[in-house]
Amino acid sequence: MNFALVSFAFNGGLYFERQVLFKTNVEGLVRGDIVVVKGKGKKKRKALGVFVKYVQENRYPEKEPGVLLKKARTNTLRKTMKKRIRLFEDIQVSDSICKRYRGRFNGNEGLSDKEVRVKIIRNLSVAAYRIPPKKNIRKNVKCYFFGNMIIVLKGNEVINIKRHDIKVKWIRPKLLTEIAEQQIKAKKATGATAALKKKK
Repeated sequence: MNFALVSFAFNGGLYFERQVLFKTNVEGLVRGDIVVVKGKGKKKRKALGVFVKYVQENRYPEKEPGVLLKKARTNTLRKTMKKRIRLFEDIQVSDSICKRYRGRFNGNEGLSDKEVRVKIIRNLSVAAYRIPPKKNIRKNVKCYFFGNMIIVLKGNEVINIKRHDIKVKWIRPKLLTEIAEQQIKAKKATGATAALKKKK
């Protein structure tokens, strides 16, 4: 029986970095693999997490760890990403935000407004969500971190998008980004058509 550190990426539909130790017999996992785990509590619920690394011993012997059951199937990830994309399907993105996106982030200069909106919705669906300090909290404002990008939402509208120097430590598997992009492009299947509408 080995032990593994798992980073929880899906928690209430948002990304939080929280690494937890699990026992497991599953071999061959690599950093970034998405896994199915089962908690140790009375309800013993299953959840998705991101594999970080194997460890040789229980770092917290006073606590009984949960169990890492298996690597998640791609079909499971597709279903999960559909739910996350639906969280943002009504997000409004103005023309000025699209212009700012093209000007501030390399490689996006030639994108149309529609293509920029698709990328913003994709980024939100796999972004890290950080709760700001209480003194900086504004009503209905949330910040989502994607690489060196901060996407600021107020209600269902993107009110700012900017670069930052904070190193985001969340493990964000490339597979999730690819799945999210595929599903948004196939918007008839995801029901995400509203996400591509611009704010007038």
